[in-house]
Amino acid sequence: VSSNVERVLGFKPEELTGKPLAEANLLHADDMPEAVDKAQHVLAGEVYLSSIFRFVTNNGDIVIGEVSGIPLSRDGQVVEVINVARDITKRINTENSLRESSERYLHILDSLPSAVCILKDEDTRFTFANQGFCALSGHEIRDIIGKTPVELKLPMGLDDFFSNGKP
Repeated sequence: VSSNVERVLGFKPEELTGKPLAEANLLHADDMPEAVDKAQHVLAGEVYLSSIFRFVTNNGDIVIGEVSGIPLSRDGQVVEVINVARDITKRINTENSLRESSERYLHILDSLPSAVCILKDEDTRFTFANQGFCALSGHEIRDIIGKTPVELKLPMGLDDFFSNGKP
């Protein structure tokens, strides 16, 4: 057990060395079945490169770790398992915050009475359209997303949009 376990989880290496996974109380209870399954696969000689588990620190906080497991074999027998874990809590929390912010942003755009759409830069396909845009274009959201303005036979400029008599 690396000395980093004390910095990240608050346990001294000697507190964990030699303890079975279930007795160490390092993992969130809901993650134990998957961790045991992964451990069994590694003990059978398989490699897993990236699994995400919730670890419980010595003071009860949750740390999210990305774990890889590699069997070490001698004479065709697995004699050891090398696990490497890294703390990805900040990354996961940032991803969750960005996702929530994006959902709020899209909700606000969707509720605007004005027509709003978002096109992907590289191929000018619609990735978002609100109800105002649907009303203006005459298309349903399900028909707009993933299509280009040309595929939808939409006017090419604002002047074309407003020349068809729609408000």
